[in-house]
Amino acid sequence: MTLNFTIKHAGKSYPVAMDKGKVGIDLKNEVLELTHIPLERQKYMVKGGKLEDDTVLSDKIKEGSVLLVLGTSDKDLINKPSARKIEEMQSIPVSTSKRFKSGTNGDKNDLSFLNESKDSEKPTVGMKNLGNTCYINSTVQALYQIETLRKCILDFKISDVNASDQSLKLHADLVFELKKLFENLKTSNLESVYPISFITKLRSIHEQFKEVDRASGIYKQQDAEELFTLLLNSIDMVIPDALADLRVDMLTKITDTNNKSDVSYKTAEDTKLRCHISVRTNFLQDGLKDSLKERLNKTSEITNEMSKFEYDNKITRLPKFLTVQFVRFFWKKDTKVKSKILRKVTFPFELDVADLLEDSYKKKKIDNREKMRSYIKEREADEQKFISLNSFKKAPEGILKEDYCLLTVEEKKNKWREIYDLKTKSWEDKKLNNILPKDLDQSENPTSCYELQAIIAHQGANSESGHYQAFIRDADDANSWFKYNDDKVIKISREKVEALAGGGEGDSALILIYKGLGL
Repeated sequence: MTLNFTIKHAGKSYPVAMDKGKVGIDLKNEVLELTHIPLERQKYMVKGGKLEDDTVLSDKIKEGSVLLVLGTSDKDLINKPSARKIEEMQSIPVSTSKRFKSGTNGDKNDLSFLNESKDSEKPTVGMKNLGNTCYINSTVQALYQIETLRKCILDFKISDVNASDQSLKLHADLVFELKKLFENLKTSNLESVYPISFITKLRSIHEQFKEVDRASGIYKQQDAEELFTLLLNSIDMVIPDALADLRVDMLTKITDTNNKSDVSYKTAEDTKLRCHISVRTNFLQDGLKDSLKERLNKTSEITNEMSKFEYDNKITRLPKFLTVQFVRFFWKKDTKVKSKILRKVTFPFELDVADLLEDSYKKKKIDNREKMRSYIKEREADEQKFISLNSFKKAPEGILKEDYCLLTVEEKKNKWREIYDLKTKSWEDKKLNNILPKDLDQSENPTSCYELQAIIAHQGANSESGHYQAFIRDADDANSWFKYNDDKVIKISREKVEALAGGGEGDSALILIYKGLGL
């Protein structure tokens, strides 16, 4: 009797027909022939546990099923530096729009190394897809870009949590697994990260992520936005201060449209803004404005009659990092899935939310916005001048030429870094003393402007199918981005990020993460 099934690896499918009496080692040898994955690197996603060498195939594999195989083939095995260079760069020109353009990386006269990002800001490694887990991979990569949140999670000590509070401990365990993921993403000697422990803990706490597709036996695709929100809730419970840089404060004016004298106010806070999409929504700013105005029918406490109330929300506190959610999914009764709104909605790389602010708060932010823009322009001009007037071949000011010639290349770089660090500190001091308001909370954005840092995008027709990816801005080049397609990280142009505005079942931005201008 023959067992027919399909092996799936790295996006490719391989039909397999084997005798039902064959065992695990027979299948592994067959997979070695098909995919060139060595036996020791083969991992199988099978229902009911591990596929052992002596496991009878018919006990674990059903007729016509799809079996997911993980592992890197010998022909694809490459060293890390080559993996981090990134295949799509071969199809686009290398950007020359870095802040410093004096020469090339191979030119010893070039001082552009002074603007190299810190290790924590470098592109992270990718994350393996363990069977419809791209929603996890993209969400974790995006959260990692929120610097202060990342630091709080990396500094988290589970021993500080009250172990007797079982509910709190569950959330602490999940945050601890997220910490381990962040540590792995930060480690430069990994080819990719396997988020197995995190996924196991997530599914033990939130059962909705355990749903299995009956046909394939693989866990179902899930909603990245739902995971994003749940993770922020867990972090908030365990490390309350971690979300300070994400908190948006609102003032809501509530008016009875049938009785204009009935006006009341309330305050609220959230960790994101929402962009609802209607037939007239073409731009992110339009959707945000519409989303801050709501109408609700309820009984008036004054007239005791049913009336229509208008809710007008204004922002009274802007965070250092602003998260924006496109509300692209809606519940469709006939299919019983969250279907996707395919309308194209354009979003900016620099977002100004001044029109969403309460009037007195708005004035402060606009005044400071112009100061910040002038400061950035002056600083960039001064930094460019510093680079253009100096040379790596010449000794920096204050160092004898004879002494400089005796230094190694790395020692020379360190000397230039010391001088540049002093210049950088002088500019940061100027920003602190002349630009940032004295009473400004450290977690608050001093202006109304933001720069786009990260995107979670969805491809497909509904939230429970398709594919999620993360797009991260290159810290060294505003015109370049990194696309995180699970464990495959490639460099792309800014124009390709613009295409995430949607308009079909292709990649559409779902969550945007912005950082305050000049911060």
